[in-house]
Formats: sequence, structure tokens, C-alpha cells
Amino acid sequence: MQNRKVPELPSYMGIQLPGSGEMSNPVFTVSWQDRRSSSGDAERDFELGRKYCYGNGVPQDYVRAAGFLRKAADKGSAGACFYLGAMYCQGEGTAQDYAEGAEWFRRASDLGDALANCNLGFLYLNGKGVPQDYSAAFGWYMKAAEQGLPQAEDAVGSMYALGSGVKKDDAEAIKWYMRAAEKGYAHAEVVMGHWYLTGNWGTPDCEEAVRWFRKAAEQGYADAELCLGQMYRDGRGVAKDEVMAAAWLRKAAEKGLPVAQVSLALMYWKGPYIAQDEAEAAEAAKWFLAAAEQGVPVAEGVISYMYHEGVGVKKDKEEAVRWLRKAAGHGDSASQYNLGMSFMEGDGVTKDVREGLVWIQKAAEQGCPPAVSYMNDIRGGKDQKS
Repeated sequence: MQNRKVPELPSYMGIQLPGSGEMSNPVFTVSWQDRRSSSGDAERDFELGRKYCYGNGVPQDYVRAAGFLRKAADKGSAGACFYLGAMYCQGEGTAQDYAEGAEWFRRASDLGDALANCNLGFLYLNGKGVPQDYSAAFGWYMKAAEQGLPQAEDAVGSMYALGSGVKKDDAEAIKWYMRAAEKGYAHAEVVMGHWYLTGNWGTPDCEEAVRWFRKAAEQGYADAELCLGQMYRDGRGVAKDEVMAAAWLRKAAEKGLPVAQVSLALMYWKGPYIAQDEAEAAEAAKWFLAAAEQGVPVAEGVISYMYHEGVGVKKDKEEAVRWLRKAAGHGDSASQYNLGMSFMEGDGVTKDVREGLVWIQKAAEQGCPPAVSYMNDIRGGKDQKS
């Protein structure tokens, strides 16, 4: 194809932190261990309920589990109340009912259950079974955080950082994130790494950032694996090591993290029109394709180029156009231009000058240089003929 624009790739020189500005919501669980009821009878009923929940030594039976848990709850078992709340919220053995789940969590909270407080924070934050209320969510998370629950401490840190349900306060955010991180809570460890890296609370300290990223990465936390891989790749806070970089990026990529997939692909791909080892090109194509299948526009554009040129994959111009359509539809200006040129030249698609001009114009409106130049030439009188 003539006048084809080579896909522009992000450098990824900075640490990418997917979700760093989002709430880290604790998820519901019915596997909270080491609970003890207030009486022997309650504890016995609670343990029987747990056994039927999991099929531990008995056939799994949620209905019987709920029966025993209700008995234990009526005798003052906080754990039983919590389990019932989780079962209703998850629809385990009953129709999913967040409102009913919230009531059981409140009963567990009244009996001092920290995780029930945390889950009530989740429900209010997301408006599930209760009116959405960020201030109420913050209050419940804070109650659990003050009981030392790390996921609640992390949530409180997030809400202070975002100013969600409480006045934004970076100092308070760091205090709560640090408490969670020191207990080994992976999301908080990544946040601490990010804060040290950017110097949000003082002079940047890449070595300290690496230390926190490594703690979370060693727990298998994908965002941390990504960040640690990028630190090794760039030689920030640690000696530059492409082998270690690829190893950590691969761990995150295999967990489906799109940024890691693109970052790993970039380590194998030398770029357009540059001769390279076929195995490396194939590895690059594999990871660009994985990211493209998750809707990452730049990856869709690059895998289109690779199919068009037969780099790392079998040459297939129709497949190239299919990926171009996806990337163009997602607003990638280079792909819009390339799709337009495909239509203009009948390259992998039936020639259609009108459709081609539509896509080139879209790219020009986003400032894509070859598209702007092309449209200027047309306006200057260089008409295209079909």
C-alpha cells in the first residue's frame, strides 16, 4: 500500500499503573477463617453451616448451610451473620438479594465483625441493596480500618486520595495506604511504590519504589509485576536487565493485563521495516494480538500492520483490514487514515473512494499529518478518481 502510515507506538517509558486512581473494592467472601461464636452451641451450628457451604465432609448443601447459619446467628454468632450476608449478596443457595445481604452484614457489624463493616462500605459505595452514598461508604470503611482490616485501610486511603466521601487529603491517604501496605496488602504496596516513584510526597525514590513493587509482585499482583518489569526495563531503581524485565512483564501479560501485553510485545518488535528474527516477530505478534483482542487501539493498529506486511504472522490483507476497522472505530487516527487508504486503493477490501475519504477526513480532523496533507491536496484540486 502506498502512503501507508506506520503505527505510532507509545514509549511506555513511564510506569503504567492501571487502576491507580480507582477504588480498590474488597470483594465478598464466604471463606473468612478463624471466627469463633459467642457460645458452644452457636459455634457448633456455625461450623456445621460452614461444612455444608463447602461440602467439607458432608454433601454441599446451601439450604442446609443457611439453616445452621441462621441458628448460629440467632445465638449471637457474628461469623454466621457475615456468611448469610455474603450468601445473599453472591446468590449462593438463594436468589441474589443485596438488600437482605446488607441487613445480615449490619447484624454482623453490631457484633463487631470488621469484614462486615468493610462489605457495607462496598455496598454503599456501589449502591447495591442500599442507596449509593459515598459518605456512608467512607464511614463503614473507616470503621473496619480502625479495626485493623488491611483492605479497609486501603479503601480509606483510596477515598482520601480521590476525595470521595471525604475531603481530599494526601497525607491521610498515605497514612492509611501505608498501614495496609505494611500488612502486605498488595494494592496498597503498589500505590506506595507509585508514590515513591513519582515523588508525590517528596523527592522521588526509585529504589524504594522498586522495593514496594517487588513486595506486591511476589504475591502475584499483576499491576506490580507490570511496574517491576518496567523498572527493570528502564533501569530505574535497579540495574537495567531486559531478561528480568521480560520475565516480570510476561507474568503480568499472562494474567491478561493489556498494558503489560503491549509492553512485552514492544520488547520483541524492533519496529516497522526493520529486519528481525522471525521468532521474535512472532512473539511480538502474539502479545500485540492478545492486547488487540481486549480492544487496545494501538495494538489493533499494530497487529493490522503485521498482518498487512506478513510480519510475525501469515500475510493476510483481509485480516489486516478487519483489525484496522476495529482500531479506526476506537478512534485511532493512524488506523483511520490507513483504513481510508485501504478503501482508496482496494487493498484488502473492495475499492470505495467515497468510504476512503470519509475515514481519511476523520483522521485529518484528529490532526493525523498524512491525512491532513492528503485532504489539503484534494482541496487544492488534486481530485481522486475511482
